[in-house]
Amino acid sequence: MAGVVIVGAGQAGYQCAESLRREGYEGKIVLVGDEPFIPYQRPPLSKDYLLGKTDAERIQYRPLAFFEQSPVELRLDTSVVSINADANRLKLSDGQSLSYEALILATGARVRKLSIKGADLEGVCYLRTLKDVDDIGERLQSAQKVIVIGAGFIGLEFAAVASKLGKSVQVLEAMDRVMARVVEPELSQFFTQLHQSHGVEIICHAQADELIGEAGHVSGVKTADGRILAADLVVAGIGVLPNM
Repeated sequence: MAGVVIVGAGQAGYQCAESLRREGYEGKIVLVGDEPFIPYQRPPLSKDYLLGKTDAERIQYRPLAFFEQSPVELRLDTSVVSINADANRLKLSDGQSLSYEALILATGARVRKLSIKGADLEGVCYLRTLKDVDDIGERLQSAQKVIVIGAGFIGLEFAAVASKLGKSVQVLEAMDRVMARVVEPELSQFFTQLHQSHGVEIICHAQADELIGEAGHVSGVKTADGRILAADLVVAGIGVLPNM
């Protein structure tokens, strides 16, 4: 038997593995993650990592040596496709299977994607993983007009970085104020004024209705009230969905 299998190599999965070892568990631990990276911190992605102030190695929770010495077996770039709870066995995306004595599900969430026309155009991005941010960082080098759809934490953090890099930034928010679901109106006003003072244009009551493209690349956003806003990079931060 494989001992403990943890499905999900994000913060929760990593912390489970570390806590088991710290509390004296000596059995086998297998950590399965669908990204090709050693478990890493997500909060710096939209800030210091995107600005180039830190690198991928420095945002890892632990270096590879930790997992080798613990030991914790890493199955990266791999997902679980089925669970046979009666037989205590998992089937993996690479065709292999794992048995377990205890199974921990720490699968986290994925980005909620746009469902409007043009959402599949080149230059329409989401910010969730290390790979996402590497892609956005490369695109930011040539982008000049950036539109952020969604004024939550991720959207506003990215807007601040893009503005700091000298880009023209507009943030579209469907509700009447920024971060309306998580903060009081006074904080919304504070963050709105802070971003505006750094040149970010925040447009509330603005629903993205369609993404417009030229030669397969995004060139603008059409809002529900008929406005067309130019853009050569669109980043959507409209929430997440649980991985089940």
